[in-house]
Amino acid sequence: MNPLDDVGTTRLSTSVHDRMCRLAVGYQDTAAEEAIVSLRAGPRTALLEPGLRERLTADAVAVTRATRIHPDVRQGSSVRGAIDCVLIAAGLAGLRGVDASQHDGYGHVLLDAMVVALSGRIHLDDAAQATTPEEILRTIWEEHLLLQAAAAPG
Repeated sequence: MNPLDDVGTTRLSTSVHDRMCRLAVGYQDTAAEEAIVSLRAGPRTALLEPGLRERLTADAVAVTRATRIHPDVRQGSSVRGAIDCVLIAAGLAGLRGVDASQHDGYGHVLLDAMVVALSGRIHLDDAAQATTPEEILRTIWEEHLLLQAAAAPG
């Protein structure tokens, strides 16, 4: 038997587990994630108008972070999902001629980018078998863009 066949598939015994140290690592805060996304996506989004670039970054980070707290999601996306979301949205915005002031066009660009960038990165809770990643992302999108905009003052 090849010893590599069991790597990652066997529970650790109590005696082995007792010899390990554990370090819990969380996610960065919102500002740090936005800085990471700007750094990683920035060169490829440089041709976008500044308002659109900043809005995409903030929204991509917000919806990506929302995947981590959604009750039907066991594991949400990391900041890499937000980076890809910005890159995909930037490409779609350019193809569709959308800018930051076009609410409907912008919203659909963001939703389409979310589905492409995040649907494969989120893992649903076993109890959420009646839904799909796409449905959860649409719910997050609606809560972020539609409900928050409706609740905004003015």
